[in-house]
Amino acid sequence: MTHSLSDRAARLAAASVAVLLGAYLAARLGLEADIIKRAAGVRENARGVDRLVSAANELTTPAIVAVGAITPLAMIIGGGLWMVGSRKGIPLIGGAVAALVFVGAVSGLVK
Repeated sequence: MTHSLSDRAARLAAASVAVLLGAYLAARLGLEADIIKRAAGVRENARGVDRLVSAANELTTPAIVAVGAITPLAMIIGGGLWMVGSRKGIPLIGGAVAALVFVGAVSGLVK
């Protein structure tokens, strides 16, 4: 099904307006990510970059566990795709391994 350029432009404009409206309302109402701050264990007296580093430090272990759990599944699915002749298998395996290496590297940099 083909869409005309004006349909795409209208959808893009509507999505842009929705995102801008949501950002405006969030800024206007002063919404903060208290749930994430509490889950990450960010100290209340942390300011500036220290606040960001504290949150990143607390969230790296759960991120490694999550990516480590998904990587073998992605590798199995990618191998299955590759066996049946799909070209999408190898990028899936590479992406999964790259994500695991990336999260591990970020964890090493933060700590």
